[in-house]
Amino acid sequence: MSPEQARGHDVDFHTDQFSFGLILHEMATGKNPFRRATAMDTLAAILNDEPPPLGEPLGWIVERCLQKNREERYGSTADLAHDFRRLRDHPVVAARGRQPMHWWPVIAVAATLAAIVVVLMSRRQVSLQPMEVAVALSQVVHVNLREISSPIAISPDGRYVVIDGSSADGTSRLWLHDLHSGTTRPIPASENAFGFTWSPDSRSIAYCAGGKLKTTSIDGSPPRILCDAAPPGMPTWSGDTIVFSTLTGISRISTRGGSPQSLVRKDPSRPADALTWPQVLPDGTHFLYISVIRRNEQIDHDLMAASLDGSEPKRITSMDSRVIFANGRLLYVRDGTLLAQPFDAKALRFTGEPQPLLDDIHYFRSTGLAAFSVSNNGLLVWRAARRPSREAWLDRSGLEVASIASGVFGSGRLSPDGMHYAVGLADPKQGTSDIWIYDLSRQNVERLTFQLTLKNNPVWSPDGRTIYYLNDVLGPPDIFRWKLGEDRGVPFYRGAYVEQPEDVSPDGKWLLFVQYSPSFTGHIMVLPIDHPVEARPLAVTQINEWSPRFSADGKWVAYQSDLSGRPEVYVRSFAGSASTTRISRDGGTRPRWRSDGKELFFLGPGGTMMRVAMSDGTSTSAPTILFHATNAVDFEPSRDGSRFLTQIEERTTEPTVHLLINWPARLNAQ
Repeated sequence: MSPEQARGHDVDFHTDQFSFGLILHEMATGKNPFRRATAMDTLAAILNDEPPPLGEPLGWIVERCLQKNREERYGSTADLAHDFRRLRDHPVVAARGRQPMHWWPVIAVAATLAAIVVVLMSRRQVSLQPMEVAVALSQVVHVNLREISSPIAISPDGRYVVIDGSSADGTSRLWLHDLHSGTTRPIPASENAFGFTWSPDSRSIAYCAGGKLKTTSIDGSPPRILCDAAPPGMPTWSGDTIVFSTLTGISRISTRGGSPQSLVRKDPSRPADALTWPQVLPDGTHFLYISVIRRNEQIDHDLMAASLDGSEPKRITSMDSRVIFANGRLLYVRDGTLLAQPFDAKALRFTGEPQPLLDDIHYFRSTGLAAFSVSNNGLLVWRAARRPSREAWLDRSGLEVASIASGVFGSGRLSPDGMHYAVGLADPKQGTSDIWIYDLSRQNVERLTFQLTLKNNPVWSPDGRTIYYLNDVLGPPDIFRWKLGEDRGVPFYRGAYVEQPEDVSPDGKWLLFVQYSPSFTGHIMVLPIDHPVEARPLAVTQINEWSPRFSADGKWVAYQSDLSGRPEVYVRSFAGSASTTRISRDGGTRPRWRSDGKELFFLGPGGTMMRVAMSDGTSTSAPTILFHATNAVDFEPSRDGSRFLTQIEERTTEPTVHLLINWPARLNAQ
């Protein structure tokens, strides 16, 4: 592979010269000069490293073939063949003391090969085979899996990839990865960003953060605020215009700033619907978008077309995924598979059948999220789907004593008597999930919900007869209630944006939930169960707080907060005292009480299961490590704290971000 191939650029006869030079170098030395331990390291070597010199008389020809800049190679393959024939017929006399004779068999073979290459090049066009590589991100510990924002975007020139991910301290931000050098660095002032896109010249990005739409140059200069922007955001950049999704429809704004202009407005009589994923077409005038329609307790999607001049939108077809137009095709996801289908961007219609490109891509049907991005030169980058996990019982030493199930699990809770486990279980092909209940004594399972929507975060009532859970069937996720024995769940509380149930007080009077603001900041809220009309904050703060749990007596609430700049575990009085007590010392998430309130468990840094002795809401010991569970992402302690039902994610050394070079060639080969 030549440097231009690695960058996804067009190829020509110069590319064959580079490949020919590699063959000669390997014939002379016995090894490929650019081969490294991984595919990404090999690509980086092709782009940046110089091959070891061969010396005379063959070295100057091979060196010219292996120039990084194709224009510095031979002007034609015939010139290359001419140099080899001249070298073969008029050998250079070696200097005294040198032994050059081992070159001559190589030179003779090379001259013959060069002549063959001339003939072949005159009869065919160069065709680069598609190649998949994993993208190693040195500082990004986790690439985020959101429902309304793709975690990746490749620059139009194919050099950079923006990543939405978190570092070792747990802070989410945007990262800039250079595919040429393999380096990754954080983008300043991009914490908790959502929805981002590239400028056409690959020099700047637009993104949403802190309730604002911003632009910033990749040279590190401070961001510039353009306007207010609540989720979903989802900007796309064309010329000097940025088109983005709002709570009321789709708008445009100049990159110089000013007031946004509405392009398409959703039906005000249908507030749960949404207009999302705008994508400007090559003519710079028309754009595509997805209309999310909620009706009859299900979610449908239409692919729509509109114009920047505000003309009447046009429906094209049903489409359950965002789309990207590239190389004369629309790329989209169906049932977890990325497809490419010929599309006439002028007539706004499909002109052929879809062809599969790849599987195992992060996809969320409810919003149409599909985690992929393409450049203008044949590169495609995607984020792999979430890996499966196992639910297993671990004892206090970390030894696995029983395995419960495997699947793509969400959040789960043990019933108050410890005999049942309710959990969200995702459909890998749709990204949506349903609530399942495991009977731990009888070792069987029952599915509770049946819809192509997101149902997650089940929470039991103290008597074990009711489950509260999250459901997005009516719009941004709300809290539903299902009384076991009844045939369906019903809406229980609908707030301003996203409401995620977390815990019910031991007396059954209060529900703790996390409300996520438009800036993705979580706030812990308290809702009276007998009168679920108006919720109040547990504490009025501007910081991120989530994962709250009541103590056994209901007097205290343990939760995690990024008050210190990273997630830590705190305890505060439920009665409303402003004072808080920090429990963890070096980071902590997911606090869980023992049923008698005498111990508090949480996940510590590096995958450690931590415990703290507690009395009346106060720690009586320093946090200590029970065991290491590197791949644990969630857990529930048994009532006596002797075991932990732990969600163990299957992790590999394979990065979650992947690159497909020359993706159109994969379609041509089908």
